[in-house]
Amino acid sequence: MPLTSSGAPRADSRAANLDGTGCACYGHPRFHPSEARLPTFLHIPRPLALWLLLCAGLLTGCVGAPVQEMSNARQAVRAAEKAGATTAAPDLMTEAKQLLKDARTHLNQRDYRAARDDAESARTKAIEAPRVAEAAAAADKPQAP
Repeated sequence: MPLTSSGAPRADSRAANLDGTGCACYGHPRFHPSEARLPTFLHIPRPLALWLLLCAGLLTGCVGAPVQEMSNARQAVRAAEKAGATTAAPDLMTEAKQLLKDARTHLNQRDYRAARDDAESARTKAIEAPRVAEAAAAADKPQAP
């Protein structure tokens, strides 16, 4: 019967590995990780596997509803209205509101990509409107001599 380093009989009669715990912790002594292979039908070349993972990641990024983009667009339109851009830059504000309305329609139809695009365009227009209004106001002010 094999003995442990302390001289006590070993409960596991199999060959000891590393710290004397036997095969229970380290697996069968004849197993080697290089022998573990996938079946041939599951073996995919590494570049193809990386490419598939990248594509899967890109596709899953576009699946969800554009909740954050819609919120950002609504906040930008409200901020532009509070800044007085509705009277100073009515064309941009009308366009931003229409894009936001279109985004809501696309969202209800579960066309998330179009909803996201419209919401981002609405936000851009709503941010641009107060800047145009400020530039127009600055141009109308008489210059001090």
